[in-house]
Amino acid sequence: MPQVRGVHANAAGAVGEKAARLVAWALYPPIVAVVLLGILTAHGTNSLLGFFQWWLLSIVFIAVIPVALVSYGLRRGSITNRTMTVASERALPFAGATLSLAVGAALIMFLSGPRELLGVLVSTIAGMLVALAFTPRFKISIHAAGVAGTVSILTIVFGGWALLLTPLVPLVGWARVRIAHHTVAQVIAGATIGAAVAAGVYIGVLAVV
Repeated sequence: MPQVRGVHANAAGAVGEKAARLVAWALYPPIVAVVLLGILTAHGTNSLLGFFQWWLLSIVFIAVIPVALVSYGLRRGSITNRTMTVASERALPFAGATLSLAVGAALIMFLSGPRELLGVLVSTIAGMLVALAFTPRFKISIHAAGVAGTVSILTIVFGGWALLLTPLVPLVGWARVRIAHHTVAQVIAGATIGAAVAAGVYIGVLAVV
């Protein structure tokens, strides 16, 4: 019987880890950012052409370029894996992503794009700068920060209904801890910082633009 229980436990553990990896990839920060920008672009534009123009422009700087930088680091061997679980490897990709976001934000502002997109890009810049400040001393969870920040911004824009997405925050936190890419403290720190920075900066941007 103990051997049978052990087999069942190992099978359950394997299923749990597979589920955790699936959740972590589904809520990968660039993917979350693309979805968030799509929702806000649809909210802030009045035409289908305008939607695609601004959405595609914004995701180039918040997702395409940062992911390309990570892929380049993987090919060079300076990054161990795509989610950058080694804290000491995060500084250069984070700095590159921050620069990409800054260029995107400047371009959207110059072209008088939707202020919702500007708010997201500037909020993400602030979040990246905070993450850079912690790296490599404390590896906060960017997954948790991204999801928590997204829920915060959607709540500001659409009201309390967006809070129904809140369970995604502990879900992604569980996934990152389950696959041993973060500790509970790192997940909590990421979610707290992500929510606070995103909400504060997003409101500030919309107040002045």
